[in-house]
Amino acid sequence: MRQKSVCFKCQIQVTTDKVFGDRAYFLCPKCNRKWSTRAYHGKEWEEDAGGHGIEGAIVGTILTGGNPFGGLIGSIIGSMFRKKRPMVRQCLCCGGVGRPTGSNGVITMFQCENCLRTWISR
Repeated sequence: MRQKSVCFKCQIQVTTDKVFGDRAYFLCPKCNRKWSTRAYHGKEWEEDAGGHGIEGAIVGTILTGGNPFGGLIGSIIGSMFRKKRPMVRQCLCCGGVGRPTGSNGVITMFQCENCLRTWISR
């Protein structure tokens, strides 16, 4: 996978295919400066999309013959079954798909599959 970084000396963006293990190695074509950074690889994560509370309330009310207590029990049971969806975000630069590269629980870092730019989301 290609990685991108910026040369601090020339301020130009450098792309490399040299990724070994957890490091990406760069060589600036203008000033021949060499550096390495941590390699980012998008991961397939899932995020919580909510429960089935409303559907459970409807089913519970119907099964108990219109009893509101059945709707309450149905919504509690329905909210225990959670939906999952893939965690992706749209890239603001090119409109591509961004996948998470890491998270500390509060902020998540994403990397675009198309232009390889990275950003954080809270």
